[in-house]
Amino acid sequence: MDFTKYKEEVRKLNGMLDTQEGIIDYLGTREDLHKKIEELKKKNSSNTFRIMVMGAFSSGKSSMVNALLGENILPTKALPATAIITIIRYSQNKSITIYPRKGRWKGGDSPFNIELKDLKKYCLINHKESQNVKVGDTIDTPFEKIVVTWPLDILKDGVEVIDSPGLNDPTSHDQVTKEYIPSADAIIYCMSALHCYTKIDKETLEDLNNRGFEMPVFVVTYYDMLMGNADGDEEEIREFKQVMTRNLEPHSRLFEKEYVKQLGHNSLHMVSNLQALRAKQNNDMEELRNSGFRDLERYLEVYLAELKGLEKTQAVKKAMRAVNKEAIQTIKESLNTVDMPLEEFEDRIRAVRQKMANAKSQAELLTKNFNLELDNLVVEMRPVMSSFAKSASGQLEVWKNEYECSVDTNIFKLKQTAQAITDEFSSFINRKIENYSIDWSKTVFVPKLNEKLKEVGKKIEKQAMNLDNNITQIKVGLNFQKQEAKLSSGTSKTAAVVYALFTGDWMTALVGGVLGGQAMARTLTCQFAVGFALGIASLFTPVGLGAFIIGGIVAMFAGVGWTIARIKDTVCNKVIKEYRSQLTGAQKEKEITENMERQLNKELNKLKAGMREAAFGDIRQIENQVEATLDEKKDIEFKVEEKKQFLNRYQRILEEIDKV
Repeated sequence: MDFTKYKEEVRKLNGMLDTQEGIIDYLGTREDLHKKIEELKKKNSSNTFRIMVMGAFSSGKSSMVNALLGENILPTKALPATAIITIIRYSQNKSITIYPRKGRWKGGDSPFNIELKDLKKYCLINHKESQNVKVGDTIDTPFEKIVVTWPLDILKDGVEVIDSPGLNDPTSHDQVTKEYIPSADAIIYCMSALHCYTKIDKETLEDLNNRGFEMPVFVVTYYDMLMGNADGDEEEIREFKQVMTRNLEPHSRLFEKEYVKQLGHNSLHMVSNLQALRAKQNNDMEELRNSGFRDLERYLEVYLAELKGLEKTQAVKKAMRAVNKEAIQTIKESLNTVDMPLEEFEDRIRAVRQKMANAKSQAELLTKNFNLELDNLVVEMRPVMSSFAKSASGQLEVWKNEYECSVDTNIFKLKQTAQAITDEFSSFINRKIENYSIDWSKTVFVPKLNEKLKEVGKKIEKQAMNLDNNITQIKVGLNFQKQEAKLSSGTSKTAAVVYALFTGDWMTALVGGVLGGQAMARTLTCQFAVGFALGIASLFTPVGLGAFIIGGIVAMFAGVGWTIARIKDTVCNKVIKEYRSQLTGAQKEKEITENMERQLNKELNKLKAGMREAAFGDIRQIENQVEATLDEKKDIEFKVEEKKQFLNRYQRILEEIDKV
């Protein structure tokens, strides 16, 4: 494939990014814009081109990827699956690698390879091995992503295909898919022929267009079933295609005549994935053509050769325009600063510094009060935490009745049989306690915690908003333009924290407001609940019964009169007794509650640190801007005209970049 056009476009954009970077460096006060430029240069220069396969639940995404690979790799059954991104890359050697989430996988944090036959157990719910567990209505997984390498020509030259979890999947988070979209460079959007262009499809496509994806490729799957429902009526099929084209045209420029001519087809493709997979496995080219898949593959080949990176560069350009807008505003402010007499300028700076001192005092008091409120919250949550041990203990008999023995038993080998049952049953109870802690955390602990956090938000609201307004006024004071700027409440990072506390989605809003969009991944309340629950479970759940205890149980089985049923019942009763002793009693309950309290404090300390960063982050940025502006003003007093010429020239350059 010839990527000359794309490489030339990347080269031009890199040149413009270098120009932007030089101008922003000259301004000297916009470190935030400098970081954005660095991120854009990295994205623009990346040799990787990511095609994300998206669509609603059961839209045929994974089966389409399987047909592309020519082998049944990804699970496609209508079973509850986990929210794991699958990345497919080129290699002459076939491999599957699992990447665990940090601190979440019992096998450690390092990536590990698996056999194809084992992939399903890492993608689907597996309560028995406690790998992926259902929490309420959703599925939690300890895995971050799956990477498949495959000798597929279309993946050469750095192309990656990303299979994403289905949107609107009743057991999975749309968040996992949506947070990966910024990393994608192009979109293949799948829809089932049996329910095309639904409300979720329309909303998703509008969102993709707003993000800068102007050329998604559309794949309508289950085409064979559509043909069957239409009884081969060509007129009905033609009408279906016309309706779909009208619906999808607003969402993709690939329907435009110049692109249809260039690519030999419009953006809509009707395929039968299973027929295509079968054709590839049987090396039947006629069946592959009949499936519609060969036309899709040819289309993608030309698309990658002729238009590779157009979506990518459009997204970069859109971000560059946003940077330009802020940089031009900064230049205008600098021009007004240059024109202002030094004495008047210094008076403005003194006023700003006085307000800054007041803001610092406000921020210090706010963070102190916030920390005290969170400390009180921990005390108020103790009764809830102390209820867990009794609650879990009450489930032991229920779990005992659910247990089904699967070990090999032998009435003539009493001790070996007892040992095997003891090991299996204790592992079974361990998993039950861990899963119960997750459910309890989500349904009991976190709702109560959110109530308390909202109360904290109400208590600090006035303080936080006063600080927010003062910071806004300070920013207006630094705007040296003659016209009055309008105040806008709720623009600071502090306001983001207060909003978070009120909405209950405090982890998402906090991290998004303080650390930026990139750090917002996986911070929904449910996921916080899972992380917290797994943490407390690891603190008190026995890894297994001690050898001494097991030995005592096994030693009971001597003599005659034992049956397998009696051995199982006796072992289970003894094991339950030992676990109950781990969960009940004043001292044990105290230990468990203290461990849970330590875990809660660990999480709340992150919130405390976030509030401090929110309260002081804007202040630090303004301080840096004040000092840099003052130094610059004094330095250029004697060469005002030269400075103005530079600024005006740079403004024109940025405006020219905008036009491009």
